[in-house]
Amino acid sequence: DDTDSRDASPIFGAHHDEGRITRRTDPEPIWAELASRSISRYEEILQESGGAKDFYSECGHLAVGLDGGDMMNKRRETAESMGVECAGLDAADLREEFPHLAFPHDCVGLYEKKHSGYISARGLVEAQTAAAQTHGVDVIDEVVNCVERCVCETNGDEYFCIEVGQDQIIKANKVLVAAGAFCNARSLLPTKLELVPIKTQTVHFVLTEDDVIRLKDMPSIIVKNDELWAYILPPIRYPDGTVRLKLGGSYLDSDGNEYGLDKQMHSDQEVVDWYQSNGNKDATRDMENMLRSFIPNIAPTSILSDTCATLNTPSRQAYIGEVEDGWAVATGGNGCAAKSSDELGRLAAMCILDREAFGREIICGERCVEVFLPRSILPGEDDSDAVTTRWRDKRKRDIAKNAALITAKALTTKRESGVLPKAVLDIIQLLEGKGETIEKMMVVRTPVQEYVGRMMNIVSIGKYKKAIAESPYDRMFHLSLVINERYVLQKNEVIALSASKSSKIYEESETMAVKVPSGKDATSVSLLLYKTRLHMGSTKFSEYCAVTNNCQDFILAVLTSNKFASPDLISFVKQDAEVIFNRLPIHTKLVAKALTNMAAVGDKLAEDIKIKHQETDYLDIARHVIGDKVREMHRNRCGTSNKQSSTN
Repeated sequence: DDTDSRDASPIFGAHHDEGRITRRTDPEPIWAELASRSISRYEEILQESGGAKDFYSECGHLAVGLDGGDMMNKRRETAESMGVECAGLDAADLREEFPHLAFPHDCVGLYEKKHSGYISARGLVEAQTAAAQTHGVDVIDEVVNCVERCVCETNGDEYFCIEVGQDQIIKANKVLVAAGAFCNARSLLPTKLELVPIKTQTVHFVLTEDDVIRLKDMPSIIVKNDELWAYILPPIRYPDGTVRLKLGGSYLDSDGNEYGLDKQMHSDQEVVDWYQSNGNKDATRDMENMLRSFIPNIAPTSILSDTCATLNTPSRQAYIGEVEDGWAVATGGNGCAAKSSDELGRLAAMCILDREAFGREIICGERCVEVFLPRSILPGEDDSDAVTTRWRDKRKRDIAKNAALITAKALTTKRESGVLPKAVLDIIQLLEGKGETIEKMMVVRTPVQEYVGRMMNIVSIGKYKKAIAESPYDRMFHLSLVINERYVLQKNEVIALSASKSSKIYEESETMAVKVPSGKDATSVSLLLYKTRLHMGSTKFSEYCAVTNNCQDFILAVLTSNKFASPDLISFVKQDAEVIFNRLPIHTKLVAKALTNMAAVGDKLAEDIKIKHQETDYLDIARHVIGDKVREMHRNRCGTSNKQSSTN
């Protein structure tokens, strides 16, 4: 809050403030519903806090905008759909109702008198924290340095290590990260999220006693027309004893963009520097002029400028969801979250504590798990606008490395656990862009190709055909899913999603239809795979084993995790590969796994080469690298055989 603490701190929170607008007439229905649910619990939070100061002032809220403009029309629609009582005011009504205020002549008003006004964000957080403690929550007031997934050496169980303060370690079964603009700043998540920190700034007029009395009945206000947008808080007493009016906003150009200030921040340090600054002087001047135009004859004793940050997402909805099994995030307030924080917190708690219940949660007719689905920054994406300078610089250094070294590394590196191949992501992005959901689904089982059987017979020294004959199965099948009669989802060495002609899909194959939800309950391919990854875990989701984690295990996981499985489907899909492999020489499993790993590495290498698209003959480099590896293996083998018995 004060200058000294700001200069010393590397971490900041947006809730250190006394005035945030709260209202239900949001132009966006989901944010309006989140606000309404939260506002309805303000009194309950206060009571459960056991003595926290009142954080909510029900002074009403006034929206001012162009008559027939987009903002006003959408506010009226959400108010009507939610049953929010509002009064429409024309220009004359505005002057009569609020004689001390002045608005642009082309604007009208929408006045929400009840269940709206402003909150002390600081006071709300204090009350929520106190209420949580009354229910047995332990609060550890320390900076978190990093979060890591660990494995117990004795029993192999996974857990989380959370490093806080000076090398203190907290162990946990699950983790929910809600670090605002600093979610990507430290090692708090297993992946970087697509988030954009935005500079925000306000101007404060410290009021005289006369102005405090004159403006005491003022509501919270949002104004927008073709020339400007602004929000204004009524007189509020701050911790230093002053009473202030606060305004945030900007003048707009002919395209509706804000003038002057470059608002997007590109690094962790830029966020810190912004919080520690007094803001942009030109923006302060503009906002001062705006506030004087809205409240004529105001005579502040002093004028202050304050900085803050909002965190925007591509969807303009918050992120609430698991990014890995047991590892969840709640962030991305998009400048709308203070008033709605309690409902956002409830959904986040449900996500991490009761995954099934969260999957059933609905908001505005849509499933919360889809509305608030977090998006990670994908390998190879142009993420310069969404990630920190440190990560962008690292990416540039990696690309600039010698091409041969990059290729050599790729030859021995499989895909990172939980990460889908780029070809799959490209199709998912195409489907999401079209808004295409899953309308039809078919399980397809196709006889394993003859050349695969011949190869397995060679590897097993002639035992494969005999093992098939002695098993309960006439032949082995490859399993896949056909979605919307066009897209084939399957798992070989890696997960694959491709478009194919239906005539090719069903050749020599047997099929069984899958009953999938339709209408508002219809699912998407991205959500289908998201639930599958959570069900399987990142490692099993990404890797392949012909014996214990093969194509049919993947298809069963897809069906089960999305609640599509039925006894008939399970029977149709499942062939126990171990029945076959247990009849084969022990080396067969090892060779099969090695071949699969080689294929997975090859797939990753091909993708890396495509992504990096450097002016280099990669094939020639690969030949040299592979040749060097073979020679090195031969030297090592010869060296070993000289020292040890020839049985090596």
